[in-house]
This record gives sequence, structure tokens and C-alpha cells, in this order.
Amino acid sequence: LHVRSRRQRQMCIRDSLIEDSDGDTDLVNTWKFTNNTKEATSAALNVYITFMQKDQDMDTPGSIFIKEGSTDQLADYSFENVEPGQSKVFFTSYKLKDKESPVTIKISDIDGTDESKIQVPLADMETVTVDGLDVPE
Repeated sequence: LHVRSRRQRQMCIRDSLIEDSDGDTDLVNTWKFTNNTKEATSAALNVYITFMQKDQDMDTPGSIFIKEGSTDQLADYSFENVEPGQSKVFFTSYKLKDKESPVTIKISDIDGTDESKIQVPLADMETVTVDGLDVPE
């Protein structure tokens, strides 16, 4: 659990490798956002997440569609509002620079404070499909 502030908290649930719509391998970080404010708010407006591999930003998001023939993507969930006292699961994904070098995920409040880092080794990770991510209906 990574406590962010009194306003909200974020927790990494799982990291997965997945093939995106371009055929590239992406790292998908599945995380839970809890809204501790008195008003509905979007996780995207409260949490800043960056991925780094080989000391370089992974700045190309992957296009991962929720199901065959859908235009809905995993990243679309991060803009949904979370009601006060409620939690929702979100997904962040970026294209890997290579499949061997570990990835560092930096998580902070949107203003850059209260930063924590997670090191993600890729060597033994298997590639999953969207069905393996437990995407909400």
C-alpha cells in the first residue's frame, strides 16, 4: 500500500505484460484508487504515475482494447469519477523499450509530492490477455 495523502490513496495490485493492438509488448500496472475526499473525483486528476526503463521515460502508452471489436481502452477507466469513500480499479500501460530490463514505476500526488517507487523485474513475467486483467464490466 502506498499512502498518498489524506485526500486519496493508491495501491498497486498487479503488474502484467500484454500485447497491445500494434503487436508491441506493454507493461500494465493495475492499481486501486480510494477517494478519501468529500466530493467525487477522478483518479487521473489526483495520481501521477510515470514508467521508466533504462533511465528513460516510457512515454508511449499502449492501445489495449477491452475486448475484440471494442473502441474502449484500458486507459479510459482512469477518467471515471470515484465517489467519496469508494474505491475503483484502474490500469496504466506503456510500451516496453525491451523485455529484459526492469521497469521503475514512480507514483506521486498530482503535484509531485509524496513520491514512491516500485521496481518491476520483467524476466519471469508471462504475457497475459485482457481477459486475465479482471477488467470491470
